[in-house]
Amino acid sequence: GFAAYCDLATVSATGGRPRTLLAGNWTHTRPRYSPDGRQIVFASSRGGLLSAIWVMNADGSRLRRLTRAALEAFWPDWSPDGRHILFTDYCCVPFSNVRVMNADGSGVRKLTHFTAPRQGGFASYAPNGRKIVLQAGPPSGQELNALYTMNADGSGLTRITSNRPELILS
Repeated sequence: GFAAYCDLATVSATGGRPRTLLAGNWTHTRPRYSPDGRQIVFASSRGGLLSAIWVMNADGSRLRRLTRAALEAFWPDWSPDGRHILFTDYCCVPFSNVRVMNADGSGVRKLTHFTAPRQGGFASYAPNGRKIVLQAGPPSGQELNALYTMNADGSGLTRITSNRPELILS
């Protein structure tokens, strides 16, 4: 069979030779620098997990897992102030929700509370940190996923696209 592994590397903004930070028989995805540039958060299958959120120093040192295995966490995003990390739970299976945790992995809590057949995820903070954009749906088998916004505390979930691409709902 075919297996794809994704290493993590950095390269200067002006180009040059990449510097590998993490390699091996694992998949590392969606790396994001912390706002202060000192850490990198990413999702990974390290240790044989389906997916978990990991963080390391920007030079590749001090690697540590932030989420417990059962959450199957993926798609991390730092808050602009660097204090929180968003992620989506239950990678690769239906009925995911968006969660947030402190940057050290403590204080994990759900921000969305979708139940079958709905799900939500792939969330990112707005530049000011007050809003989050996410993908959610489908409320029934016939509709497509839509984009939503919500407040950073999970309140005020608002659909901003429809299942008809030519319409934008306010």
